[in-house]
Amino acid sequence: MTNKEEPSHPFLIVSHGDGKDRRFPIKRRETTVGRDPANDVCIEDHLVSKFHAKLLRANQSVTVIDLNSANKTKLNGQVVTQASVRYGDELQFARIKCQLVLPEEEPKRSSRTG
Repeated sequence: MTNKEEPSHPFLIVSHGDGKDRRFPIKRRETTVGRDPANDVCIEDHLVSKFHAKLLRANQSVTVIDLNSANKTKLNGQVVTQASVRYGDELQFARIKCQLVLPEEEPKRSSRTG
């Protein structure tokens, strides 16, 4: 028996430079992001603040709020203190790049040919 009426939760895909992406479901109304293990999304990078940012989810919208981090939060390359995030947008916490996606919209790995 499947529950098709259950809404899809967005995911934050955290890209580390080593090619090992991690997926974090954004199920709660408020999700914290930072280096400290107490965060919902723990990013183990010394440039990420212990409590770097939070994501607020309301219905189908997500807002990112920077928590006075030392190395800033960026949305699509622009430094933000608070901003509305759309699915597919790139978030950056210090130097760590992330993407907010719905499960059915997960990015496919592109093969680059030169």
